Amino acid sequence: MGEVVTNFQTYEQAKQNACAVLGNNFTPVRADPYKGRLGDGTDQIVGIELWDRARKVARIRLDLDVPKGIHMNTEDWQTNTTRKTASCIQGTRDKPTAENAVLYSQYVKALYGLEGMTIWTWWKTGSKPVQ
Repeated sequence: MGEVVTNFQTYEQAKQNACAVLGNNFTPVRADPYKGRLGDGTDQIVGIELWDRARKVARIRLDLDVPKGIHMNTEDWQTNTTRKTASCIQGTRDKPTAENAVLYSQYVKALYGLEGMTIWTWWKTGSKPVQ
C-alpha cells in the first residue's frame, strides 16, 4: 500500500493527525526519541519510536522535503503490513526551501532534550507537558 498524504493548516493539526492515525485507543508502553539520519535533522531528535510490550510498533517523525514541505511521517507496524502516512503543513509546500529549513530547524530545536513520552503526549494532545 502506498503512502497516504493529507494536508493540514497548522503544525499542531499535522502532529495530532500523525498520532491519531495509529488509532484513538493506541497508547505506547514506551516511546524513545528518534534521531534523524538525513538532511537538516541528521543526529538530532526529529521524532519518536513507539513500543508495545515486546516490539517497536510505530515511528513518527518530523520531515522536510520537496514537494511535501514540512510534514510528519507516521510508519505503523501494528499489523502485518506497514502503513505510511504523511501529515503535511499546507502552507509550507510553496515556501522557498531556505524558509522551510529555518522553520524546520525551529521545530527540531523544540524537541531537544525531551523524553520520548513527553514528545508523544505533546504531539497527541497539543499541550507540551513539563518534564
